[in-house]
Amino acid sequence: MFEEKITSAVNAAIKGGFNIHPMDGKLGENIDPHLLYQAGIDCEGTPILVFTETFLPDPEVISHDQLFLIFKKKLNFFVKNDYILVYFANNKVKEPSFPWLLNAYNELERKFKKNIKRMFIVHPSSWTRMVLNFFSTIISPKFYSKLYYAENLEALKAFIPVDSIDIPQTVIRHDSTLELNALASASVPSIDTVVSDKHSIFGAEISDIIFKVPSSDIYKLPLPVVDLMLYLHKVGAFTDDIFRHSCYKINLKQIKSQTTHSSNIFKIIPEDLREDPHISALLLKVFFLELSPPVFTPELIDAVLSLPVVTSKTDLEDITFSISHTQKKISHIKSKILTLIPKEYRILLLYLFSLLNKIAQSSTDTNMQAFDLAEVWAPILFRRLDGISNNSWLYLTCVSPGLPSVGTVVHIMIQYFYSIFSNEIRIVLNEEYVHGETLMDKLVESLKQQQNLYRG
Repeated sequence: MFEEKITSAVNAAIKGGFNIHPMDGKLGENIDPHLLYQAGIDCEGTPILVFTETFLPDPEVISHDQLFLIFKKKLNFFVKNDYILVYFANNKVKEPSFPWLLNAYNELERKFKKNIKRMFIVHPSSWTRMVLNFFSTIISPKFYSKLYYAENLEALKAFIPVDSIDIPQTVIRHDSTLELNALASASVPSIDTVVSDKHSIFGAEISDIIFKVPSSDIYKLPLPVVDLMLYLHKVGAFTDDIFRHSCYKINLKQIKSQTTHSSNIFKIIPEDLREDPHISALLLKVFFLELSPPVFTPELIDAVLSLPVVTSKTDLEDITFSISHTQKKISHIKSKILTLIPKEYRILLLYLFSLLNKIAQSSTDTNMQAFDLAEVWAPILFRRLDGISNNSWLYLTCVSPGLPSVGTVVHIMIQYFYSIFSNEIRIVLNEEYVHGETLMDKLVESLKQQQNLYRG
């Protein structure tokens, strides 16, 4: 339904000189797009990168050295955030030599190794095991500790949401021929996204956790979300790479199952981790990732694809045009997109985007500009939908002034939240006009008043 519109929009953006950076598998001629690509996100919002050994090109057509340079160039933009690598092994391809692999590892910049959070070797061959055993004595112990074997897709399900990511059919067919063995590494717990406690706010319907206070315009938000936002208002603007990183130091499943509408979430988080802002950032991301329905539903995609965008990078050099065009985008989001989102959701989003705006305003301390935050949050607020291909989902979560996408909409909402959510601000603060210099403080104060609703 949306595929042709998305393809047309991407082609127009590229023609206009805009760089579009999704890990869509397009690595050049003679390289299968299923060799290396992003297949979705995990239950914490971390991008999942898939490498399928079966699709390695003939080294006589594309040498391993050429392929390595192509990978580095394509991944350079991708690996600035945390990521997971799923490596589907195959014992029928011509593998590179040990010296070449060692040299390639040493040539990788630090961010490639530091930001990989886990690497899963699926269908490991004898050669794969031998290589990893050899490397265990050479490479960094910290990097080696991130490696896990999964004998098949069933075992992989203990670590990532296999059913919701894009896996090549050749891998699925190969997996079906193997004897099922669901045993995975005992040292890593399951990270199932679904919790059994029906009272948990994680995975809940928004209408079940946000209530309108009788005889008022006040919407009562879940206390754990209020507490997380207030804490991040306090420390998030001073935390480097906030929202960029994953965190495997906590038992996420246990925390989710215990977190109800009125829970004190900081009593649920282990005591030694309560002051870690990355834990609070992670829990807030997971809350929005699992919230039902997602912010951007199929009904919103047509409106997103109609977002006014610049047709050429040179247009951005004209300040008068740029200001006028920004106003058009704000007006479109406010009138065509936000009006399709339920009121209680808009109130919740006001608080989220005010927090993200505050963090972006402190980018010298956080290293997170509005663009970076939009890259992180777009895939969380727009989960992949039935009928939309993996590549179309990747393009829709891209951030570019030349591309009408969820990513671009989120970017604008972070930058100009005070204009886009002006109606919601008036409702929340019960004031017709709020001076810009006091707006953030008043929104924080209104969050504190939300806490009082639970104390009363």
